[in-house]
Amino acid sequence: MIEITSHSYKSHTAAKLLLLLLPIALHLFYIFNFSLNVPWIDDYYWYFKFIKDIDGHSFTNKLIAFLEPYNGHLHTFQRIVYLLLIGLFNNINVLFFTCVGNSFFVLLFILIISQNVAKLSGITYREIALSWIFFQPVSYYNFFECAFFNLPVLLFAYLSIYCLLKNKIAYAVLLSAICTTVNGNGFLIWLVGILIAIQLRNWRLGLLYFMALLFSLAVYTVQSSDLVTPTDISVESLWHSLLYYVQLLGKITDWTPDILPWISIPIGCLLLIAFLLNLKKFTNHQKGLLFFMLFMLMSMGLIALKRKAVFNGVAIIADHYLMYPQLFLGCLLYTIALSFPITTPLRKVVLFFAITLALTNYVIATPRIAKHLDYQIANALNYKEQKKWLLHPIVQGANEYIMANNVTEYVMHEGYYNLPDFKMQRLESNCQLDHYTKEIAVTSHLKDRILNRTLLIELTDVHNVHYYFPIEPHGPDLLQWLRSRKNKRVAITISTANLNDPIDCSSLVGCSIVEITR
Repeated sequence: MIEITSHSYKSHTAAKLLLLLLPIALHLFYIFNFSLNVPWIDDYYWYFKFIKDIDGHSFTNKLIAFLEPYNGHLHTFQRIVYLLLIGLFNNINVLFFTCVGNSFFVLLFILIISQNVAKLSGITYREIALSWIFFQPVSYYNFFECAFFNLPVLLFAYLSIYCLLKNKIAYAVLLSAICTTVNGNGFLIWLVGILIAIQLRNWRLGLLYFMALLFSLAVYTVQSSDLVTPTDISVESLWHSLLYYVQLLGKITDWTPDILPWISIPIGCLLLIAFLLNLKKFTNHQKGLLFFMLFMLMSMGLIALKRKAVFNGVAIIADHYLMYPQLFLGCLLYTIALSFPITTPLRKVVLFFAITLALTNYVIATPRIAKHLDYQIANALNYKEQKKWLLHPIVQGANEYIMANNVTEYVMHEGYYNLPDFKMQRLESNCQLDHYTKEIAVTSHLKDRILNRTLLIELTDVHNVHYYFPIEPHGPDLLQWLRSRKNKRVAITISTANLNDPIDCSSLVGCSIVEITR
């Protein structure tokens, strides 16, 4: 009887551990499966232009390049780590830095649950639900591309708060200073520290953090050209900021704007009310998460003040901001579950909600992620062929396109970077090319289905120069995506004029469908 009980206990613990680790494993699988050592938009500045500005210049110019903010973000900590790794390996691998950034995020999750779980047998539905909410692709841009520059601020903010509450002031100040230098919202940790000092009645600490906050604001004022000024404030702008803030807070799933566009407003209000109503219920043990949630609320407020893109009452929220409502929701549910006795049926509801929400977001995001991967592969092949990032988003402007090509040429010439190798196989297809004034239509019938394959269109001009385009440049919803992937027919119209370097349609003489493997 004892053996059976022991075996049942171990099986139960193993099942809980499996449910806890499954979303983390799925998250990491997506990163390795859908991320590439290929730069995209900000990466040209972060990795390539920065190393070009540092190389071969005087110490003064190096220092200016090192301290120069990017879009209001200092990124000093990341640049130190980046330069150290470049010095060791003399190689830029974007995928490696993506993994480094995600390691900060995984460590944050471990630190949060370690405050309440001393051993594996202590894992409960709370930790499992938090894992499913934390590790989901609501904000996949932050996890798949910008992880190294956007995720460390979360870890350093949490560590700063933890050290303050443990009265480890020296460590807290150091971590707060690092937090300030890793991302634009990092300076908010000084404001959070002031609130902690008031709660602890430590007035000297409060004065120290107040002075540090003023200094940080002064630095950002001098360096940033994207500040909110009194002239930017009006009744309409404040109303738009409020709408943006509430909808950002309630954007817990990345549905398209045309589907229930205002549903995030009641969700955001509900989450904010739940947080405010439970402020006094949080025990001292949950104070760390309480102040961490305040940091996220302040970060979303800063985003709302600066962005406030609202049209017809609907906020247009960029993907890379969606990690904040995602994490706030997880931390809020976790702290409520820790603070209140919850019955077994309600525990199952919480767990079911977390898993369902995560899987819903995977359903929404997977086609977009897969299509973005195809886009990046096509872009890399175009650069190999023409030494130009042909598919660089035209909305970024001609100057950025020229910069991206120039800095890539530099880092490749200096041996810092090499494009990944792809294997290409031309498939049997009756690919047909129809010419129009500024676009071409490609139709083809394949022998096999598209599902589980990376297929691109290869166009050839009279000079035998090849151009590559994704078969599905716009990621549809999952059902449409799966339906199209099961087809054997390709039909797409490519606007050759809507490129940074437009292609002369009349020069194109051939097309084929190619399968790409890595």
